[in-house]
Amino acid sequence: AKQEKLRLFNQGADILVVGDAPANQPNTTIIDNSLGKKPNTLAYLKKAYGASVVTSAALSKSYPAADFIIVLGESAVPKATNSNEN
Repeated sequence: AKQEKLRLFNQGADILVVGDAPANQPNTTIIDNSLGKKPNTLAYLKKAYGASVVTSAALSKSYPAADFIIVLGESAVPKATNSNEN
């Protein structure tokens, strides 16, 4: 999670919180709290993580200021790479 925070931060994202899920997650999931207001960001995250998009009342309440919550799965390796990486 910390590596992803740095990667996303370097691409201009504001990261509010980094934490561990209560249990291992088999798949990466993107929780959309933006209510459709940030379609370009959502499209980027979907492409980068190959993740499904859901809404979650519980996590939305826990992180109301977040536009998106990314729950990294066990094999989370982003598909999009930073152009500065080799």
